[in-house]
Amino acid sequence: MKHHGWKSVVYNSYDELPKNVQSLDNEIWTQKQIDRLKNIEEESDTIKDRDTLLIEYINRFDKNNISILDYGGGIGLSYFSLLPHTDKTVEYSIAEVQSICDAGKNANVPIKFYQHIPKKEFDIVYIRTALQYSKNWKKTLSDLVKCNPKYIIFAHLTVGDMPTYLTLQMWGDYLIPYWFINEQELFDHIGKYSYNIYHLENSYGLPMAPKSKTLDLVCTGGRI
Repeated sequence: MKHHGWKSVVYNSYDELPKNVQSLDNEIWTQKQIDRLKNIEEESDTIKDRDTLLIEYINRFDKNNISILDYGGGIGLSYFSLLPHTDKTVEYSIAEVQSICDAGKNANVPIKFYQHIPKKEFDIVYIRTALQYSKNWKKTLSDLVKCNPKYIIFAHLTVGDMPTYLTLQMWGDYLIPYWFINEQELFDHIGKYSYNIYHLENSYGLPMAPKSKTLDLVCTGGRI
């Protein structure tokens, strides 16, 4: 692998992208997920730290059976990091690209994989470093709200005090479309669906992307 970060290009939509862009539905990314799952014990502490909000909020429920939809959740690393830190019975689902869904099913993990956002209800929708890669992030978020979760948890979402723009992330030899989202625009879109900001943490700034930062965010609504 080589090259990390973002190219100095700005687009308004996917229609403007050059033809040589790729996606995370590729063999290298899929194999990386498989390898990480095989070495899950070595990464357990790191994964636990990144999934702190998910662990905290699942344990806030009074009921025992909790359903979670992890949008862009890879092959399920967050599921395995969660289990040692809760007594809840977890029904875990992941919405992912086809190659990851196929790998997850072949790995025989106790997770339901979907190549689309399922039309059913979940207690928690978890979105970690994933909304940025959606072709239409507003539609994706709108579809996730239809799952009527009590909590929507964002982790490591790139936002900032700048107009929303689309750029290209350099991931190895791949160029991956990637959104930087205006923070207030995100909040306004969430508010359209009567979800409220309940927990907000600003992570760290991104020196290669001025006016941008990563954000951890919990929204409440739905069945509350």
